Amino acid sequence: MSVNTAALLQPIGFAPSEITRLVNRPVVEEHVGQAAALWMLRERALAAPHYKLLHLARLDERVTAHLEGVHTAGDTGWQLACRALESGDAGACFVVAWLAFREQQPQRMRLALQCGLATPAFTQALVAALAWIEPERLRDTLERLARSTLPVHRRLQLAAAGAHRLDSGTLIPQALGATDASLRSRALRAVGECKRRDLSAAAQAGLADGDAGCRFWAAWSLVVLGEPGAPTRLFESGASLPGRTRLAIEHAVRADDMQAGRERVRAFAADPASRREGIVAAAALGDPAAVPWLLQAMADARFARVAGEAFTMITGADLDELGLKRDAPAAPAEAADPAEPVDPDHPDDDELPWPDVDGLAAWWHGHRSAFEPGQRYLAGQPVAVQPLLTVLANGYQRQRAAAAFELARLVPGASLFAVAARADWQQRKLERHRRAA
Repeated sequence: MSVNTAALLQPIGFAPSEITRLVNRPVVEEHVGQAAALWMLRERALAAPHYKLLHLARLDERVTAHLEGVHTAGDTGWQLACRALESGDAGACFVVAWLAFREQQPQRMRLALQCGLATPAFTQALVAALAWIEPERLRDTLERLARSTLPVHRRLQLAAAGAHRLDSGTLIPQALGATDASLRSRALRAVGECKRRDLSAAAQAGLADGDAGCRFWAAWSLVVLGEPGAPTRLFESGASLPGRTRLAIEHAVRADDMQAGRERVRAFAADPASRREGIVAAAALGDPAAVPWLLQAMADARFARVAGEAFTMITGADLDELGLKRDAPAAPAEAADPAEPVDPDHPDDDELPWPDVDGLAAWWHGHRSAFEPGQRYLAGQPVAVQPLLTVLANGYQRQRAAAAFELARLVPGASLFAVAARADWQQRKLERHRRAA
């Protein structure tokens, strides 16, 4: 039997057209749909009270695997991703933008840019896609966006650079003087994200801006920079800005002195209509002297879960791990005073456990000697650099966001740790911190 040796030695492979014919379209469609859906789940997880970095890493692995499945399919993957845009879901925009900017294909990038700027939800997806790509691949894109004369392009540059915690250089002061309020607002936020102390005077001027969003981010950046009086301005600017009130309370209290924080807690707690805000403020203050009041607040179904979260934020007692949770009440809560609001299902409480009040009271009785009243705590540890790094590594997302803010204020020159970044990048950064310690 003769053997064709020359034929055996020929390289085995397929022409591009043959590969396209071999693509399993239903499988690629599944990759597109799963990548889009998992990214939207991830967006919700970033501020969820039950996600840790470990959980985020597992979710990110699944997102990445499906994205690579779409990318491997080449033109077919691109076509099916574009077709998914017909659903109107922001997740599809995320997939399209990631494909286009990862490969730096001009025509596809123009289409992704046009799609991503169509609605606020799509813009968020576009920024997230740029944040998912290695900064080295984005350098030319960010430079082109920075040179654009369109405010929307420059705002996108600041948002994408901010997600990577990259300093946009001279674009930030240029944008601070823009006539477009949304561009000014994003630039004011970048001052704090990158801790641009050279622009603190411009941020001070932003406190008098005619746009509420600009005033908020000016105050927030000044708080991050440690400017005197900034916490009060942040608190005031956030009070009338829907969607920013909780952040304003948390960061204003964390940045202010203990006495000012206690007064804010008392003022909120005195009015039933603002008792929830008082609980949020107590958690941010971190003073264990507030724990007995939090235990009392847990008896009211309207405040039980947020008070339980505040208890954990201060003491570190994990209700799930300790088994100190109970079933949800069978019926909606009724206020003793008809004038008081009844809101047992506040959206911030989604995924929070219902606390076992008696169990937590017993736990506190056995552990309170480990806490010093008047000392600030976060997740059971004093607010200091090394414990905060531990919270960043092991805490829940809301605890991690608090730790990132505290660290940015404590460590000169440190930018705000990006708890929304890709989990593998976060883990590598934390490992570098651990080795340097």
